Order: sequence, then structure tokens, then C-alpha cells
Amino acid sequence: MYKKKYTLSVYLALIMLTFIFFPAMWVINGGTFGSIPYYLIVYSAFIAVLLKGFKRVLAIILFLGTIMALLYLNTNFPGLFMDMIQSYPDT
Repeated sequence: MYKKKYTLSVYLALIMLTFIFFPAMWVINGGTFGSIPYYLIVYSAFIAVLLKGFKRVLAIILFLGTIMALLYLNTNFPGLFMDMIQSYPDT
């Protein structure tokens, strides 16, 4: 009765996480200096568990493309990410 009813919610969740949530959290947490890069493994595991076949490969390629774009921006424009980190003055 409920077979294959989860597919729309899986696709929407993965698209939102890949293109909205993950990049926003990457910027807010300071790029590679924050804690979000550690979640790459967890998110990749979610993709591997939730999808099958070509859709899995496509989702991982899109996710890796997003990560590579964020790393490119982090390397070439570090001011985009470092401004978000609050540093405490030395006393």
C-alpha cells in the first residue's frame, strides 16, 4: 500500500540538503575551519542508503560538485567564509 511513497520526500530532502542547507551551513560555520566538513561522510552515507543505481551516482556527483565549488570559493575567496567566524580578542 505504501510502497514507493517515500520517493518524493527523499528527492526533495536531498535536493534541499545538497543545494541549500549544506552550502549555507558551510558559509555560516567558516568553511573548512568549521565543523560542517565532518558531515560529508554522514551525508554521503545518507545518499548511499536512500537511493539506488543511477540516481545514487547522480546524487553523489552533484554533491561532490557542490563540495568542490565550496572548496574553490573557500580557497580563492577566503574572506567570504572568514568574516562569519567570530574571533575573541586576546586579553
